Amino acid sequence: MAVPVLPSSKFGVAICGAGIGGLILAITIGKYDPSIPIDLYEAHDSIVTPGVGVTVWKQTHDVMVDLGLFDEFKQILTYDPERSRGPRVRRGDIREGGYHWYQRAHRYGPSPMHRQQMIAILERHLPASCTVHPKKQLVSYVESEQEDAHSTLPIRLEFADGTTATTDVLIGADGIRSAVRKTMFKAAARDAGNEEMNLEQYVDATFTGMTVYRSLISAEILRKEHPDNISLKEMTICTGKGRVDMIVIFLDV
Repeated sequence: MAVPVLPSSKFGVAICGAGIGGLILAITIGKYDPSIPIDLYEAHDSIVTPGVGVTVWKQTHDVMVDLGLFDEFKQILTYDPERSRGPRVRRGDIREGGYHWYQRAHRYGPSPMHRQQMIAILERHLPASCTVHPKKQLVSYVESEQEDAHSTLPIRLEFADGTTATTDVLIGADGIRSAVRKTMFKAAARDAGNEEMNLEQYVDATFTGMTVYRSLISAEILRKEHPDNISLKEMTICTGKGRVDMIVIFLDV
């Protein structure tokens, strides 16, 4: 029986957004099928990330192991996840300074790390099939009318600098103000017509009314002032009545 010869590339993939999600997706596609060309579009002139700390839990840890990345991540962890029993929760709304409330036990504790160090590792592992396009902020995309269910026509990508590109598969990893999500729900709202569900409500992200303030405390300074502080060894969550939980991670920076 003759074996059909498959094309070297089944389809092309475009990922908009070179943050943690976009980078890991590109690495995963490249690992399991290096024949698929990937175009990774990033709005900034380099691959950067907002914020400082990010915490990896057991499920994400397993993904990192499967991708062959975790040995490198172990070098940048704030705490050893195999020794940590899980985050300690304190009542922190008491005048005297609060007290230890309880500890959430896990077989594998949280793994905090610096975001930019994480991004640097992911960037180094991008597959050869991936081309990074900096300074390409997606504005919208246009799907061509398909002649039938079996036909495939490329998706046209439109960028803020006036340029365009095409792809077979588009994946939005472009953040809270995602142009991919906005375009998708606007198109879905037009197609839905007068149906009861108002799809336009999903075009823009909705403010929940909750605000989080973040700050960074150097582990080096904390060791000098309070060398036995538990936060140097384990993640600590301070919480209290009417307050959002505050996760305190001390990083060497």
